[in-house]
Amino acid sequence: MKVDPNFAFVTARNEEELTKVAGSLANVFTTARQASLKRFAAFPDARANLPFYCKQLASISGLHALLNGQATDDVKRDFFVASAALWDAIRAFIFETLPAALGRSHPGGDAEARGGPFFGGERPGVDDFHVGVWLARIAFVLGARQSEEGVPALERTFGPLPESVESYWAG
Repeated sequence: MKVDPNFAFVTARNEEELTKVAGSLANVFTTARQASLKRFAAFPDARANLPFYCKQLASISGLHALLNGQATDDVKRDFFVASAALWDAIRAFIFETLPAALGRSHPGGDAEARGGPFFGGERPGVDDFHVGVWLARIAFVLGARQSEEGVPALERTFGPLPESVESYWAG
């Protein structure tokens, strides 16, 4: 499964989480995006891009309906299942994929063997800029607002992090 940090912003695994997301900035964004897409799609110059607008509107309209109490029980159930699957995939990435990737970047796997906490050792590289931002976004979704809140936010949700992931975050 794709571990989309954007979907993580709007996930809900049950009615309680859905109510929370529905009252959040995610719903404000969804409502504004839907209105903007409709407004721009109506311009004569937009005709050349109408398939794009239609696709975007179809995508955002389902989420908008869900966040505004207009979705069927079947749609909500499917959304809850997809949300749970995303969080399972995020957990697997943090606890299995990321530590394994950090271990493959240098024999020994730990920060000392790599020469630093990053994939390339002491200095972050392209991989780190992608993975680090992804991890920070997940921590943000979980309540972290400053770097030092990242590991505690992740651990509140998932439990103690692998040492290599903690080292990576601190890097």
